[in-house]
Amino acid sequence: MKRGTILWLILCLSILAAGCSNKRELDELSVTVGVGIDKEDGRYRITAQSIDPSQMSKNRSTSKYAVKNYQESGSSLFEAIRRITTKSPRKLFFSHMRVIFISEQVAREGILEPLDFFFRDHESRPDFDVVITKKYTANQILNMVTPFETVPAIEFYKSLEVSQKAWAPTVVVPVLEVMRSLNGDAPNLTLSGITIRGNEKEAEMAGNVKQPRTHAEYQYTNLGVFEGDRLVGWLGEKSSKSVNFVKNKVKSTVGTYSCPNDSTRFFVVEVIRSKATILPRFANGNPEATIRLKVKANIGENQCALDMTKEASLRTLEKLGQEQLKDIIESGIAEIKQRFDGVDVFGIDQAFYRKYPVRWTAWKSAHPRYLKEMPVHVQVDYHVRKMGKIISRGQKIQPTKERT
Repeated sequence: MKRGTILWLILCLSILAAGCSNKRELDELSVTVGVGIDKEDGRYRITAQSIDPSQMSKNRSTSKYAVKNYQESGSSLFEAIRRITTKSPRKLFFSHMRVIFISEQVAREGILEPLDFFFRDHESRPDFDVVITKKYTANQILNMVTPFETVPAIEFYKSLEVSQKAWAPTVVVPVLEVMRSLNGDAPNLTLSGITIRGNEKEAEMAGNVKQPRTHAEYQYTNLGVFEGDRLVGWLGEKSSKSVNFVKNKVKSTVGTYSCPNDSTRFFVVEVIRSKATILPRFANGNPEATIRLKVKANIGENQCALDMTKEASLRTLEKLGQEQLKDIIESGIAEIKQRFDGVDVFGIDQAFYRKYPVRWTAWKSAHPRYLKEMPVHVQVDYHVRKMGKIISRGQKIQPTKERT
């Protein structure tokens, strides 16, 4: 091999072996897992919750808290973040952020501007959740002492994930989905709200978690409706369920229904599978949509005086569940049409555009409030699969039966 070739190979390998020019050591970074955005006197006020690495080991000191909340104000979010360096020995690092809280005040003015920094920042990964604080500031939420996790932002993140999997009115919305909605590539936003139940002052004290019943606790509430990037109002529990059912955000939930011929008793079903499809069409030149919902459920509780060994009893419960779920969806659609002037949070716009791109674009331009004018029909296919270990009230436990 020629000497020149060898030198050339050595030069190439030395370039590949060189370290990163912009590297930073861990002891130079403040790992931020939660951010709160408020507004005060026209300026953004940011709360950044960073982890204290020395308190994350098994041998940590119990007298020192595991996180540090930094607060600072600025005319922009970026400015407020950089001001934090005046009181922190480390620069904030956002790659491990789990949740961002935006106060209701900021959300009503618009979330695009405060989120612009996180859309652009190369260190922010687009997998953190976005939540709106209701009646309380984002700072008050992040200052809470939580019972299960030493890092409150991690508990908030886990709680929302669990809630969406088990309870229909709440929803996990990553920032990437927020970006798609604001760009018009997805339905208008609906974000979960969070509030505080109890004494919010004592929620910031360590004693809040030193007894079985806390002085205050956080609670995820129903959905906030956005038009563009502005919060326009809050949905009730039933309407929040309807939106999540139609947008296929429901993984599992429970529904309580009155027994046939006895309104004082009830039966409870656990929804284990749900799939919604929006079917658009033009009828006599005008658009209308059909929402077709397929649901599979199990019997969770039963106080009804029905013989569950009979097919007719199951059909009765299925019909009641179907009718009441259909009513929930229809009432949610009606509330969106009336209270929010037909803001499309269901994705009907996208369904029409996929099937009738040219025709729908022309019709929509002449009818910007299309959902308010459009008939929307609901069809529910409700199927009960399992009845549990017992079939009728007072009966001995039997092996679980499943319908095919």
